[in-house]
Amino acid sequence: MLGRSIWAIMNSYYAVLKEKQYYPDDIILFAETISDPEHTRNLELTKKGLALTSSHFGISPRIHHQSIKRI
Repeated sequence: MLGRSIWAIMNSYYAVLKEKQYYPDDIILFAETISDPEHTRNLELTKKGLALTSSHFGISPRIHHQSIKRI
């Protein structure tokens, strides 16, 4: 779930790869549907960061995102 901090996602993902040796085939990011350039930028930066971290571990999972509406 993409929220305020990209680092929260990156740190959690790194820990799963390093400590648990879990290597996913797919990563799905859930993010609110927001028409904000910064939010879009953060989503793209997060996807790039996940791809870079994955490559460090020799994997290349498919990275998708799903927009969700606030209730």
